[in-house]
Amino acid sequence: MKPGAADSGVTEPRASLAPAVLDSLPELIALVDRRGTIRAVNRAWRETAPAVGGGELMRGRVAVGADYLEICARAAAAGNAAAAAARRGIEQVLAGELPHFQLEYLSPEPGRPAWYLLSVTPVAGGPAGQEGVVVAHADVTARRRAEEELAASEEWQQLIFETSSDLISTHAFDSSFLFVSAACRTLLGYEPAELVGHRVFDLLHPEDVPAANATHRRLQTSSDVETIVCRYRRKDGRFVWVEAIIHMLQRGRDAAVPFLCVSRDISLRREAERRQRTLRETLERAAAEWEKTFDAIRSPILILAPNGRIVRANEAARELSGRSHHGVVGHSLAAVGEGEPWDEAAITVRRLLGGARAASSEARDEETGRCWQIEATLAPSAEAGAKVILQMRDVTDVTRLQESLRRSEVMATLGAVVAGVAHEIGNPLSGMSEMLDAFAGRFGDRREYQRYLAPIRTELERIRELTQVLLSHARPPAPRLASTDLGQTVEEALSLCRPPARRRRVTIEAEIGGEWPPITVDREGLVLALKNVVDNAVEHAPPGTSVRIVARRASLEGSEWLQLRVEDSGQGFPAADLPRVFEPFFSRRPGGAGLGLAIVAQVVESHGGRVRAENRGGGGAVEILLPLAIGGLA
Repeated sequence: MKPGAADSGVTEPRASLAPAVLDSLPELIALVDRRGTIRAVNRAWRETAPAVGGGELMRGRVAVGADYLEICARAAAAGNAAAAAARRGIEQVLAGELPHFQLEYLSPEPGRPAWYLLSVTPVAGGPAGQEGVVVAHADVTARRRAEEELAASEEWQQLIFETSSDLISTHAFDSSFLFVSAACRTLLGYEPAELVGHRVFDLLHPEDVPAANATHRRLQTSSDVETIVCRYRRKDGRFVWVEAIIHMLQRGRDAAVPFLCVSRDISLRREAERRQRTLRETLERAAAEWEKTFDAIRSPILILAPNGRIVRANEAARELSGRSHHGVVGHSLAAVGEGEPWDEAAITVRRLLGGARAASSEARDEETGRCWQIEATLAPSAEAGAKVILQMRDVTDVTRLQESLRRSEVMATLGAVVAGVAHEIGNPLSGMSEMLDAFAGRFGDRREYQRYLAPIRTELERIRELTQVLLSHARPPAPRLASTDLGQTVEEALSLCRPPARRRRVTIEAEIGGEWPPITVDREGLVLALKNVVDNAVEHAPPGTSVRIVARRASLEGSEWLQLRVEDSGQGFPAADLPRVFEPFFSRRPGGAGLGLAIVAQVVESHGGRVRAENRGGGGAVEILLPLAIGGLA
């Protein structure tokens, strides 16, 4: 095929992306990260390095995990100037001061010295810890020896032209070939005479013509030396990548030999660069996919270094902390979050680092009622020793369900017992009431008996009411949901609470927050729950103070809730009692049955809501949350 003929349409062969491709290269190739640590080597490095002696840069111990910069430094300290230059070059490429670095050095081997070409190419944008440089050692002993021998020969110029693997050519002012070395047979498949008289532009790939034109103009006008990377078309139609160094020998159109060009086949290098670029892109995609998978896990997960600093945190962990990626990574657990579950997580990690193979614990945020299961395990890492994988799972719903099931079990057992007891108490109560009525009918007008009749009736009625409360609590009816006015419901409950409040000189204040649309609740149940909460607050409020009930909308966990909050100015709940105040029969009040707040919890849970007690500055508070999406606004 003649130069300038149409492209045959043959494309470059596609190479496998497998690591075997790197292993097939004759060069000794290693990936060195930004700290100077060797991360990976190819087969040529593994097989050749142990066999090469004398040269510190090529010792067998220069393997994965070794500090390459430190090895170069030790060799330089021992007087190896090439090692010192190599170390400086690698550091400059790592720092971005050089785009590329090359160095030919002599590495003495047993019996004969060997020449190597060290090439350093940057690798950027890879996964954290894997950015750095590709270090390649190519054996150029044969070329160096040929150059040295030919330089000593009287016919060195002719021998270079005939034996060099580089294509050496001279060109006229219009780029046509004047002389072509024998290397064109290997590089392009042409005989030298076939190219003489044809322009270089006839060989170029169409995409490379604009750059070549610009280079040609600079040489014609001002530049003395230019280097261009382009593609020459072979005689068989395939394209080969070359690096052409063009020297201006004589400037002017009438010059006999204006240009000297040395073209070197860099197809392997370009292919290696393409594979390296593809590998880097593949690694970047894999890292991005891993990051997406990591962030898709809804439980907060953090990876910590042995010093307790956070190395990685998924999106759920960042949301829990309320901080950005940079606000979490590099900081300790104590600096990232306050309260639970962060406090318990820090304790769990310390216990793990203290010697335990795995550590787990539970945490509860009393303010929000959220519960967490915390697990910490050690993960070995070749990069920086053992790391800690910390997972915090929100088990609030499971814990609430377990507590509800436990209460249901207790109530089921209690129902059977109370039903029997109530039946047994009912008959004596009826008999006592009838006897008291008969006694009052006969002796009720006598002064000495009158002062006993009223208290006896009051206590009998109290026993009857307590029995009825026990029965209703042990066997509660299903909630009867209906559209209800919130303000009227609250006022009905408060009207039942005001008489005892006046006796204790406690005022009751209500803040409903304007007009509310109708809500769908069990009106009787909600009235009873509010009455019990307010009665409890009045009981613990000092005389002359007030009890306040506030109704408002609240957003929690992405849902809308009706929040009813009752606050008093008493001493608050004892800290040890907070987890138990809603348990049946738990009471610190003398004579109290311990069912008031238990009934509140029962009513709220039947609506799918939540209730919690807390202490605030200046008193205690009980908060009722009813889901508006379930039993809420009509």
